Amino acid sequence: MLENAVFLELKRHGEEVYYSKGKNECDFLIKKEGQISEALQVCYELTKGNKEREINGFVEAMEKFKAKKGTILTLNQKEKIHAGTAEIDAVPVWEWALNGKAEV
Repeated sequence: MLENAVFLELKRHGEEVYYSKGKNECDFLIKKEGQISEALQVCYELTKGNKEREINGFVEAMEKFKAKKGTILTLNQKEKIHAGTAEIDAVPVWEWALNGKAEV
């Protein structure tokens, strides 16, 4: 349901939204001016059991499409994550939505 809420918020703001599946998956890719500008991953909660999987798909998509910005949307967690050369912001989905889509 959290992914659906994010999708609806993106569409409400007129975003061109895609999904990426390679070795791993990334929930949302935002396309602006003909290229992928941002990757979004939605995860209810980042835990020791799922953090690596969630981040791997996310980083794979960012590298593949050369996205400059990446955000993991969670229910309530907020942190900075470093994965290789990528710096990822994990933010609560409610904060992202309240901040005007967190300036996607």
